[in-house]
Amino acid sequence: MPDPRNEPEADFSRALDSFALALNIASVSHSDYAQNDESVFQEFQDFLTRRYADFLEDCGVTRFGVYGIAIRWPGTEGLSRGLPLLYTAHYDVVPVDGQDWSVDPFSAEQKEGYIWGRGTLDTKNSLIALMEAAASLHADGFTPRRDIWFAFGGDEETESSRGAITISRWFQEQGIRFAWTFDEGGIIARNMIPGVQGSAALVGVEEKGFVNFRLSAESSGGHASTPPPSTALGLVSRAVARLEAARQPRKLIPSLRKFFRRTVPYQSLPLKIVMANLWLFAPVVKQVLAGGDDSRAMIQSTLAPTMAGGSSKENVLPAAAWANINVRILPGETIDQVRRRCIRIIRDPRVEVSIANSAEANDPISSSPPAKEDTGSPGTAGVDRFLAFCADALSFREGFTTALPYLMTGATDSKHYAHISDHVFRFVPMELDSRELSRIHNPDERISLENFRGMLAFYRYNLKYHERVFQ
Repeated sequence: MPDPRNEPEADFSRALDSFALALNIASVSHSDYAQNDESVFQEFQDFLTRRYADFLEDCGVTRFGVYGIAIRWPGTEGLSRGLPLLYTAHYDVVPVDGQDWSVDPFSAEQKEGYIWGRGTLDTKNSLIALMEAAASLHADGFTPRRDIWFAFGGDEETESSRGAITISRWFQEQGIRFAWTFDEGGIIARNMIPGVQGSAALVGVEEKGFVNFRLSAESSGGHASTPPPSTALGLVSRAVARLEAARQPRKLIPSLRKFFRRTVPYQSLPLKIVMANLWLFAPVVKQVLAGGDDSRAMIQSTLAPTMAGGSSKENVLPAAAWANINVRILPGETIDQVRRRCIRIIRDPRVEVSIANSAEANDPISSSPPAKEDTGSPGTAGVDRFLAFCADALSFREGFTTALPYLMTGATDSKHYAHISDHVFRFVPMELDSRELSRIHNPDERISLENFRGMLAFYRYNLKYHERVFQ
């Protein structure tokens, strides 16, 4: 593979200016679309088409209202080379209301070696880095051999119905399928993997399923001074308590086992022995992982009560009560299996367990069907080859170890493209520790200038040399 250190760089000063201009646009999305200032989302799309006019002159641009834009960079060989590639990001950001920022969250202020602002980590950073990488390669005279698409959504932080879902539906109508979709997801984790000194790329190759279950019950209602033995709210409350108390089945799924195996060369004793012999130590590993909230989510489906409702007055018994259970489903299970398990745990036919919004629900998503993984056939990118490609692109970084397959416990827009993609990879090439990672969606979100420079280098390398994954 070419040495990343010998690759020409994009114009960092221009890229940083582009990034700052993107951050200045307060494209805040709300669950209630009526609260959105759609002129701001239009402003962002117009900014992209103006800022990258020279590059886009040789591309096809399709807008989907103010919440979506797709860009086709035509390849010299098109479909004869293989399926196109898709790179995605989103330009909406979460609100800053009620947060205590030390800077204006939309000022893109630069200080202390960082650029500050909402969207610096999620995901205006990757959107601008992708566009700058592509535009700089285009300016250098580079043209890909296969088509490359970019799809950017403006409502990922809410429900994606007018962004990624609409764009995906259009791709399907046009008969367009992708060799891979590359979206946000894992990071370059610095000193976050037990036993591994240095950093490792966490490439999301699977994504947990998602569903909201609604627990509901009814009773006669009435005045609170004369309650019956069981009220609707009491029934729902007991159901929630039973779900929280029940232990969900725990499993080391194949991608997690591969994750641990790949860390073996970088582990020290005794963890090296444990990770190299999971056939023997799996029960111990599961027990240890179950001790932390983040790690426990990697080995089981999770159920989190998030909302509840009953009477509208303090002294009135509710005739109906409900609770929302946010569920993230481990690969290997389905929505129906988890729902049936919840019904067994609750053990009360008076409590109904239903799907709150079936349009938002999805079963777990793998990066590739097993039959297609690592076959070496033309047009199919194997997971192992992609991990090796990422590791090569990052090998020049001080303290970097390897690229690891990773289970995404949160949802991304990539799930809406999975059905039209051979593979889905979820990774943002920014190096963060746990403290920096916690700034996502929180006050004083920021990214170091060196991190942004590294993102530019990674995306240039990926866009230029991706064909090597298919060889």
